[in-house]
Amino acid sequence: MHASPTDKAPQVSTWRIWLVAVGIPAVAAIIAITLSALWYSSLPDPIAVHWGPSGTVDGFGPRVTYLVMVLAAWGLSAALSVPVALHVRSGAYGPGARFTLTMSVWVSLLLFGVAVGAQQMQRGVVDAAQSASILPTFLFSALAATALALVVYAVLPGATQSTNLGGVQVEPMKLAPSQTGAWSGSAVTTPWITIPVAALAAGSAVLAAFTASVEAPAAWLLLGVSLLLVAALLVYGSFRVSVGAQGLVVRSYLGWPSRHVPLDEVADVSVTKISPLAEWGGYGWRVRPGGTAIITRRGPALQVTQTGGKVLAITVDDPTAAASLLSALTANDTQR
Repeated sequence: MHASPTDKAPQVSTWRIWLVAVGIPAVAAIIAITLSALWYSSLPDPIAVHWGPSGTVDGFGPRVTYLVMVLAAWGLSAALSVPVALHVRSGAYGPGARFTLTMSVWVSLLLFGVAVGAQQMQRGVVDAAQSASILPTFLFSALAATALALVVYAVLPGATQSTNLGGVQVEPMKLAPSQTGAWSGSAVTTPWITIPVAALAAGSAVLAAFTASVEAPAAWLLLGVSLLLVAALLVYGSFRVSVGAQGLVVRSYLGWPSRHVPLDEVADVSVTKISPLAEWGGYGWRVRPGGTAIITRRGPALQVTQTGGKVLAITVDDPTAAASLLSALTANDTQR
């Protein structure tokens, strides 16, 4: 192998990522937890946790509900932001990472605001059913979270990464001018993604069954979430990648979605390493200006630059063999 010329990777200010994207939710969570503890004895039991369209309370829960909500929101924020912060390195920070970090702050601050506001408005209330509407609290929390998220986005390092991920070119396979070849491999989503998603889908389906007789709209919503998660696993869970006389073909095991790059449209072939959250903002079929990535796990990937300049990257097993054959087939096709 020999290194291909690539754009100089930007120097990313990691301390700003930790301070802003990880630090702000942590400080907000500590404040929310402290207030929840201080107000605990002054809250009604049970406490109002759900309001109907008219603004009246129609759901109740234990006083600890909002404390659990704060802890869950903090955990969600950390699950989104910490992996990005840990894996940010030269060439591994792009628009997806910046967006993911900003959204983690926005979601956590919104939930913190709702939790604190819902408790504050119920302090000293004897019967939670008499609580005022949650709508003003929700709107204020949403506006405040959005304003702070915009500040976070501005403070985070700029996404100056180029579409090319710094691939390493592979020595073309030795083929006679008239000779061809075939290679196929799999791109299967890591169990760290499929197992939690499958568990969430199953949990949503179970909750839908239990709530169907009590609150039908919520049950339908939960069932919809479950079906959507199952569909996502079926469509994006695994792909078949093949290289041959037809060029490069990537197809979901369901047959859709798919991508085909003919040999005469291949400008460059290389092997790269993908960090899903830092570079593309997640897993699955990811699209950003100038490039597309089919990401099922973190690690080595086949990277193809097309004649129009667009890049396609796939985290497939043994990308070196695929790149070697595709390079040779492309060279033979060019000489014909």
